[in-house]
Amino acid sequence: MDIMEQAIQKLDAELATAADDRGYLFAINQIVRALLLEDDSYVEKVLEEKHTLERAYKVMRHLAQKNRGGTTCVCIAPDEAQDIIGRFYGFWGEPFDFDPDEKPKRPIPAAAKRPNAPAVPKSTPIPAAANKPAGQLNQIDLFGGEA
Repeated sequence: MDIMEQAIQKLDAELATAADDRGYLFAINQIVRALLLEDDSYVEKVLEEKHTLERAYKVMRHLAQKNRGGTTCVCIAPDEAQDIIGRFYGFWGEPFDFDPDEKPKRPIPAAAKRPNAPAVPKSTPIPAAANKPAGQLNQIDLFGGEA
């Protein structure tokens, strides 16, 4: 078995042993395979133990969460995903300066950073009777009479 077959077998084995929801790993697998076809020198880097599909996904998720701002939904464009995967596997560019296995830290809200921030008072509901003018506290029957 040549080295290219070993790399592809490693990628397929990672995909086969992944959790049930592995669509994202399948997409990463396809990108890595396409990159392997472009340059044979990438093969040895895919075979390194630290380079796994799951860790590549964690890098992508970390970068997406870091750049999302205040929104709850994130998206990575295909060309950006390919660049992230290439950098993760060491095909090109500088390596990332964080551990993908570490959970990203959430930013502290600005209000929490101010130790002397005033507390927000709890709101209390206003009774329905207080909203009616004096003398009109009787209920009206839906069929036209007073209750």
